[in-house]
Amino acid sequence: MKKKIKLKGAVSIFFASALILCQGGQEKMVGAGENKESIEKSIPTHMVTEMIEAENTAKKPIAAPLKGVESQELGEQNENLFRLAKDYDEILKVLEENRTGMVHWEMNYYPMDFMESSGAVQNDGAALPEVSEKVESSVKDYSTTNVQVEGIAEADIVKTDGEYLYILSKSGQDSKIFIVRAEDGVLSLESSFSPEDTFNVWQEEMYVSENRLVLVRCGAKRASSKKEDELYYDWGFGYYGKRLTQMLIYDITDRKTPLLIAEHTQDGDYVSSREKDGYLYVISEKGIYYNDIQNIDQISGTKETDAQELSEEDRTRLPQVDELCLPADNIYFRGKSMDSAYTIVTSIRLDRPEKLVDSLSFLADSDHCYMSGNALYLAACDWWDYGQKECDYTDIVKISYQDGTFLLAAQGKVKGSLDDQFSMDEKDGYLRVVATVDHYQLVGKKENIWQRYTGRSNSLYVLDADLKLVGSLEDLAEDERVYSVRFLGDTAYFVTFRNTDPLFSVDLSDPKHPVLLGALKIPGFSDYLHPYGENMLLGIGYDAGEEGAVNCVKLTMFDISDLRNVIEKHTLLLKDYDTSEACSNHRAVLVDEKKNMIGLPLEGFSYGDGFKNYIEEKAYAVYGYEEEKGFYQKFEKKYVREWDKRYYYGIDLIPEWEISIPNDSLQEDFDMVIDKENTEENISAGDLTYNENNWYYMHLRGVYIGDYFYTVNSVKEVCSWRMEQDVFLEEEQLKLR
Repeated sequence: MKKKIKLKGAVSIFFASALILCQGGQEKMVGAGENKESIEKSIPTHMVTEMIEAENTAKKPIAAPLKGVESQELGEQNENLFRLAKDYDEILKVLEENRTGMVHWEMNYYPMDFMESSGAVQNDGAALPEVSEKVESSVKDYSTTNVQVEGIAEADIVKTDGEYLYILSKSGQDSKIFIVRAEDGVLSLESSFSPEDTFNVWQEEMYVSENRLVLVRCGAKRASSKKEDELYYDWGFGYYGKRLTQMLIYDITDRKTPLLIAEHTQDGDYVSSREKDGYLYVISEKGIYYNDIQNIDQISGTKETDAQELSEEDRTRLPQVDELCLPADNIYFRGKSMDSAYTIVTSIRLDRPEKLVDSLSFLADSDHCYMSGNALYLAACDWWDYGQKECDYTDIVKISYQDGTFLLAAQGKVKGSLDDQFSMDEKDGYLRVVATVDHYQLVGKKENIWQRYTGRSNSLYVLDADLKLVGSLEDLAEDERVYSVRFLGDTAYFVTFRNTDPLFSVDLSDPKHPVLLGALKIPGFSDYLHPYGENMLLGIGYDAGEEGAVNCVKLTMFDISDLRNVIEKHTLLLKDYDTSEACSNHRAVLVDEKKNMIGLPLEGFSYGDGFKNYIEEKAYAVYGYEEEKGFYQKFEKKYVREWDKRYYYGIDLIPEWEISIPNDSLQEDFDMVIDKENTEENISAGDLTYNENNWYYMHLRGVYIGDYFYTVNSVKEVCSWRMEQDVFLEEEQLKLR
C-alpha cells in the first residue's frame, strides 16, 4: 500500500529585503580613510564599458540617491530608501534602533537546510534554459547544467566539460571531489581530493569554467580540523557559531593534480551565486541578532572610519569579507526599517582569483537572486510591519554589473511574496514579477492593532528600468498560491494550486497593459515548467486528489500553440515515486528536445509484506516524448534499500550506531533486510552509519557526452551507458566510495 504524502503548507515567509550597496575590489579591505578612486555621483543609464582589472584599487560607491518606486498603495518616504553610511557609528545606531524587532537568540541561528534557487534572464527576454552546447567540431556535444538563462551558469554537484566528469560527493561532514575521465563510455579516475576540514558544512556546490574548478560552500567555522572540535548542534534550530560562505578556487589544468590557488570568505549563509564570462558572483546573508547589539548603547568611540580602530565586538556587528570589515562608506542602510541582516555581494575574476574584483553590502535580507545579462536583482518579503499593513510586500533591488563591477541602479516594491527565482524575468528593460498576495484586515484601535487574515490571491506586475510600477494583473486564483512560473518572450505562464492546477497564460507584449489569455484547470500541479520545442511546455509536478492530497510525481505536456486555449496534451503518472528533486531544484533536470530526452531523479517508498519492512527507492529515469503517443520511459537506474520497520521512527532513519534494543526479545530479525533479487543495487549495511555513505546524502544526476549517457550516484558510483535510439546499454561502472 502506498503512503500518500501531504501537501506542504502555506508559502514560506521571508525576512525583509532591499538594498545597501557598496563597491570595492580588494586584496585586503581598506579603511574609508585610505585614498580610493572616486566615480561619478550619478547613476548612468548604461554600464561603463571599461574593463576593471582585478588588481585595480576599488572604486568608491556611487553617491547618488537610489532610484525608488512608490508602492501601489503606501507612499514611501525618503527614509525608506537606502543611503551610504558616513561612518561606523551611523550603522551601529541603526542596529540599536532596530533591535526591538530582532530575535532574542543567545547565538546566531539559521535552519540547517536551505536550497535557494536563483535565476536570470536573457538579453532578448526569452528565458529559455541552457541546452547542450556544440563546442569545437573536434569535441563531442554534451549536456550542461540546466539553468534559467543561457550563458549564465549556475552551480551544481555534477559538471562535465565534454571530456571529464566532475563530481562533488558529500557524506556527513566528509566532502570529496572526484574528477573522472569519460571517453566513449570508458571511465577512469583521474584524481580525487577533499577540501580542508575546518567547516561544519551543510551546503556546497561547484562550478567548472575552463581550467578552474570553484567550490562554494556554507557552514559554521571550527577552530581546527579535529572532529572533537565539532560545533554544538540542536536538532530544533541548527548549528551555532560564526557562519561563513567560502569560495575555494582550484587550478585543474592538470586534472591529475588539482591545485588550490585562492580562497575567499564572506560573512553569513550562502544565498546564491552565478558565473558569467569568467566572473563569479556570490551572495550571502549575515544575520544580526539581539545579543550582537544589546550593548551598543554602552559603546563609545565608534565614529572611526578605519576598521582597525574598532573593537572586536564592533567588528562582529559589521559585514566582513576575507575576515576584514567593509569600509563604512561602502555599506548602505535605510533609516526607517526593522532590518536585521546584511546582504553581501562579491565578485571574482576566475583567471585572476587572488583578489576580489568588487564587493558591496546592504543592511537588509535577500531571499531570491535573479540575474539578467546586465543586472542582478535581489528580492525579499518585507514582513516586519506585521499587524500594521493590509498585505505583505516584496522589496526588489537592482544592481547593474559588468566584468565583475557593480553599480547601484534602482529600488522597488510589489505586493505579495515570490515563489522562487523564476518569479522574476526581464525583457526590453522591463522586470516582470509574479507574486502570491496574502490579504489582511486591520483590526483594533491606535496602538492595539492587529491583522485578521482574509484570504489570498495572485498577481502579475510589470516594472520599468527604475522599478516603477507600469502595469499589473491582480486578484487571480483566489485562495491559491503560485507553484511555478515561466516567462517565454512576451508570454508568462504560471501555475497556482489548492485543489486543482490552473495554468495561466498572460500576454505581455504591451508591458503597460498585460492581458490574461487563458486558464487551464487540471488535477494536481506543476512545480517546474520548461519549454519543449516550439509549441510545447513541459510540466514536472504532482498528481493530487480532489482534496489536494498529493499522490505521485506527474509529467505533463502542454500544447501552447494557441495561447487562449492551452491544452493538456499528454500526462504520465509515475505511480512508484512520491517525490522528485526536480520539483524543488531545476538543476537536477536534464531536458534536450533534440535528443528527445527528459531526465530526472525520483524517490519513492512503500511498506513490505504485512508492514514488516519499510522499502525506499531512488532512481534516475530518462523519458522520451512523441506527439502521437506521449511520454514513454527510455531508461531507469534504480537503488533500493529495505528496512525492518523498527528502524523507521516516523521522521528520520536512525543511524546504525544510535540504535539501542531495550528488549532482548526484539533481537530476532532486527537487522536490515536486503532485497536478494537486487543485491548489486542495494546500499550495504556499512553505508548506513552516520558519517559514511548513507542514503540521505545520495543525489542522482545524469549527463551525456556524444553517444554515451552517464548516471552519477554521488555517494557510490558512476555508470556509463551507450545510447542506441531508445535503448541504453550498460558499459562500465566506476566505484567512488
